[in-house]
Amino acid sequence: MSLSQKSLGWVEVDLKNQELNSEGAIIDQFTGLEPGKYLLRISKENEVIDRYEFEIVPDENKDTIDFSAAVTSTSDLEEVDDILLYSK
Repeated sequence: MSLSQKSLGWVEVDLKNQELNSEGAIIDQFTGLEPGKYLLRISKENEVIDRYEFEIVPDENKDTIDFSAAVTSTSDLEEVDDILLYSK
């Protein structure tokens, strides 16, 4: 398993040797990753069999948006989301 971060090109930041668990899955985690674009490659016998690109975004706005706020009236729905308003 290889994790690379996008810079001028893909720069490898971590390399792990993992085996499938009894359920046929790989379970692991990466900690301390900086915001940016990443590429995770799964290889078997030096051949890439799967790859997944993802992006870690900065958490600078995490305190300004409350996604768990309950909508209590129709006027609140109009301000929040048209999909919620018309899906009833």
